[in-house]
Amino acid sequence: DETIWLSTEKQGLFKVNRNKVVENIQTQLKENIRHVLADERDNLWFYTENNKLFNFIIKSKELIEHKKWQEKAKHSNSKQIEIIGSDLWYINNNNNLTLYNTATQSFVNYVAPGKVIIKKIQKDLKGDLWMISSKNQLIKFTVLNKSFHNTRVNLPKSYENEQYINLKISENWFWLGSDTQGIALIN
Repeated sequence: DETIWLSTEKQGLFKVNRNKVVENIQTQLKENIRHVLADERDNLWFYTENNKLFNFIIKSKELIEHKKWQEKAKHSNSKQIEIIGSDLWYINNNNNLTLYNTATQSFVNYVAPGKVIIKKIQKDLKGDLWMISSKNQLIKFTVLNKSFHNTRVNLPKSYENEQYINLKISENWFWLGSDTQGIALIN
């Protein structure tokens, strides 16, 4: 419905509708929200600064805490979370790709080939995941098959010594950003 959802750490949850009207949405949440995600049913997921996960059912304004997340997720609040369908994908504290099935509240870890460290993940338009590895490679993970794909793209040599690389995907382009090397585009 073209609604944009956002949060601020001190002010709570907001929505911006197609008429660009900003509305503060009241929830029972007493925690600061770090990430807001929308699932395939247009319900929201809140990841808080205290490593808690909540599902917010927009229509009923029901807030459901997923307590197993805090117990078992091993997720750092500085790392991003991607949502595909109603499943959450993230890099765990062991630097492995992790699936959190929100329906069963269960976790599955996926170790990248060559046991490389995964630094960043990004969902593409087809619902697959791309990752930047510690060996400065782009690695594809096919979500449907739950497997790493043979597609690997070596990053430019100037990125070899970079510690922080950002990844975004649009259409057929990979946007790679670093603190010192600027932006590289790969088609």
